[in-house]
Amino acid sequence: MTRFRPCIDLHAGSVKQIVGGTLTTTDSDLKTNYVSKLPAGYYGKLYRDNDLTGAHVIMLGPGNDDAATEACQAWPNGLQVGGGINDTNAREWLERGAEKVCITIDSIHINLFRYFLYTTKYVVSKFKMMHRIIKYIN
Repeated sequence: MTRFRPCIDLHAGSVKQIVGGTLTTTDSDLKTNYVSKLPAGYYGKLYRDNDLTGAHVIMLGPGNDDAATEACQAWPNGLQVGGGINDTNAREWLERGAEKVCITIDSIHINLFRYFLYTTKYVVSKFKMMHRIIKYIN
């Protein structure tokens, strides 16, 4: 069975649907399909009221903490939060009401095998970071 898992994408504090591949460090490259006039908290409440479990908030770049917090407060322990979450702020997001956090490791997707071959110390340090977060959550 396929389940609908809604998402609140945040960019510069607004709920947006961004055209894939256009989010770069240059604002002029950004293309959007849709920018909502409604705040993130509206969608958090909407998802809560309709019991849309598995919903998540993704912070695409800086300037989204307030909007993500608003969404989490609209559905405490009901939304997963990602984008810029790491070992130094994961606890804070759980305290703000996130059900789960999606950890970012240096803003890259890691090809784990390749990194083990070339930068074992780096990967081990990241596993230690993840262990600290997991110990807190459990």
